[in-house]
Amino acid sequence: MIDGDQPSDVPGDEQPGTPAARVDPGRGDHLTDNFDVTTTETPGDGGGAAHRHHPIAGWVKNRTTSRMRCHRRLYDPGMSQPIPFADINFKLAVVHELMYAQGLLPKFRLTEYAAAQGFTYDAWSVEAVPEALAYFEALEVPAELAEKITEIEMDGGNSIYLQIAPGWDGEDDLFDVDEFADLRHFPHLKSMTLLYTGNEEALEMLRARGIDADWV
Repeated sequence: MIDGDQPSDVPGDEQPGTPAARVDPGRGDHLTDNFDVTTTETPGDGGGAAHRHHPIAGWVKNRTTSRMRCHRRLYDPGMSQPIPFADINFKLAVVHELMYAQGLLPKFRLTEYAAAQGFTYDAWSVEAVPEALAYFEALEVPAELAEKITEIEMDGGNSIYLQIAPGWDGEDDLFDVDEFADLRHFPHLKSMTLLYTGNEEALEMLRARGIDADWV
């Protein structure tokens, strides 16, 4: 049994194109709260069965051409190419801002994802749950969202870290950023708070680029 919050509602039989306002881990639409879902038939699946998908391109990649609209107009997966991140920890810092701070990406919930995918994990793990980390590695972030990043706030209590390593206490370098090649994708970034690494040269480099940088 996994400790932690569990989905509290089970949706009815919504028709395609109507808001999926609740969670049903068994159907795999656990990240589609308040979305309008378009179902399509996937050729070659034996019966032309309709599939429901959430809008993250990394989730639906190579499966169907489904499109999804959100009441908050998150984005159309076909609008642009994804940001080609070079460093996973930099990517996680950016995704936290977009997903949990700004609400521009559907929120990932480890309990719901594990239930839907049929795996278990240690609810007190201080290491990354492999399936959760793989999810974020595969997640494609549309390039047009780069302009939304004006600040990055890294903290040991950030939701994204606790969805990947539920028992992580911030006392090791699991999510440290020490590679900054991805800065080129975010010209509007003006402030960055980093998990402490002691690399003062990194802070000076960021400040030289006009970014207000400091340790958390």
